[in-house]
Amino acid sequence: MPGSNALVVDGTISGLLLDVELTGVGRARQAEELAGALRTSVRSGTLRAGTRLPASRTLAGDLGVSRGVVVRAYELLVAEGYLLSRQGSGTTVATVAGAGDHPPVPSVRPA
Repeated sequence: MPGSNALVVDGTISGLLLDVELTGVGRARQAEELAGALRTSVRSGTLRAGTRLPASRTLAGDLGVSRGVVVRAYELLVAEGYLLSRQGSGTTVATVAGAGDHPPVPSVRPA
């Protein structure tokens, strides 16, 4: 059921509902779907810079997926610059240009 999985931050419900239904076959597809939902939340400003995300085990349990799915989604978003991750400090939302605004429209160069 979409939107039924609440994101847990510091052991409490943050009020953020991920609009994601992890229906993909295989962990790689589920990780891409989760990364997409988190990416959308960062871009829309729902997840603000500095917000600490749940530990991968916690979020995996909440979503009913393997920890590897969450780890892969976090890794994708770290590589894209949406998240920051430091061992022992957890994973937080990075400062992203345009977050909270509409995504920038790519410029078109004259031929």
